[in-house]
Amino acid sequence: MEADTQMDLGQINGVYGEVGGLPTPVAAHVSEEQLPELRIYTVSAEWSQRDPVRGSRLHFSQQWTVIADSNNHKSIKTVLPPGPCVHVCAELLTALSPIRGLRALIRETCGHQLLEIWDHYGLRKCLNLTALDKHGRVYDDDWGEGLSNKSVAVICVVNLQNGHIHVLQGVPPDVSPGQALWACSSQSVIFVGWYHEPFRLGLKFCSNRRSALFKLDMDGNCECLSGDNLSVSCPRLSPDGSTLIYRQGRVFGPHSQCLSLQQLDLRSGKTSTLLDVVDRPQAGEFAGVYEALPSSCWSEDSQRIVFSSPRRNWKVSIVEK
Repeated sequence: MEADTQMDLGQINGVYGEVGGLPTPVAAHVSEEQLPELRIYTVSAEWSQRDPVRGSRLHFSQQWTVIADSNNHKSIKTVLPPGPCVHVCAELLTALSPIRGLRALIRETCGHQLLEIWDHYGLRKCLNLTALDKHGRVYDDDWGEGLSNKSVAVICVVNLQNGHIHVLQGVPPDVSPGQALWACSSQSVIFVGWYHEPFRLGLKFCSNRRSALFKLDMDGNCECLSGDNLSVSCPRLSPDGSTLIYRQGRVFGPHSQCLSLQQLDLRSGKTSTLLDVVDRPQAGEFAGVYEALPSSCWSEDSQRIVFSSPRRNWKVSIVEK
């Protein structure tokens, strides 16, 4: 009986190791290059995989190349074999530029945080943020998590020509800024500001903290774009720069509660509700917004957005017009 039990445990461990080692997609990005007779799409995906030897999860990237007809993107000529997987190591943050195909990332190595800018030919620029000492640690903001430390974040702008780092002034002193993005003109930034009052007891697991949307220009002029006694997150600007969407919910109340999806017309300043809070969904109906919006959720023509949201024990993808 003991031998059978040990064999069963061995089989269970083997199955768990095999299934647990399957890669899981984390993020993806599609870029397009137009040639005289061809249209080339590059699909870059990031994956996560459990490594039992290290006892941790690894991240790696992989690319696929799709070649289509220049005049008809639906006419696919060929799909090239994927390149080898590349281990992604010590990357804290990463983002792609809307033009010129640049990739920016924050990497931590040997106790230093580096800002790296990559293009199609290799490393274009590298700044040692720790040595420059213009601000605190990147991606290390502690907003009272675990009733421990409290720090105040700042918004920084880096000039890629001369490497100068500028800490933007004008953020209201009673808020901590985050989730910043460029406005259409690149002369101002839009960010979420979390109010320090009535208390600061963490943000990682508490999406219902009092917050608002702000717009800050390079001269330090700041204006509030949303209501006061609300909780907002995930601002996403349309490609034409005219519309901002974001999630909105009640202050306090349940953690990870259902949120509404708001639309702000930046020209008129008018806010409207795209998707309201769903209290009790009926069978087969939309269950509400619960997850963060993808960083690139807008369609190219600024007419549709796409996102996912859980429903019972599965996720569904939604396209909102």
